[in-house]
Amino acid sequence: MYNLENFSEKTGLPSRTIRYYIQIGILPPPEGGGRGSYYTDKHLERLKIIQAWSKQGTPLFKIKELLDGSSEQVTVKDELTPEKNIKVHYQLRDGVELVAPLNIISAEQAEKIKSFINTIILGESK
Repeated sequence: MYNLENFSEKTGLPSRTIRYYIQIGILPPPEGGGRGSYYTDKHLERLKIIQAWSKQGTPLFKIKELLDGSSEQVTVKDELTPEKNIKVHYQLRDGVELVAPLNIISAEQAEKIKSFINTIILGESK
């Protein structure tokens, strides 16, 4: 658990930026309330995703769309490829994951692929 000051130090972002991310809805508000509010490792992971996309030049409104459209199903991992490309990992179902370079596939497209896999390949209806 981190208070705002510790969270800011841990992430390297000013507290003002963290508050702004909360205000625009790309980072959830801290747990608890008032002076006892705190940030968790889930906040930290979410902020890592935001930072990774930001470093790739993704605008904040697009980051919000990506995060809103796919909720907890999207993670970003820094793959050790020659170009150090950031990859988006869409969890389609248990044991099935779609990995694509950032900004190549949208959350909406990932949902269509998920539906295709569930209906056609796995024989299930949505």
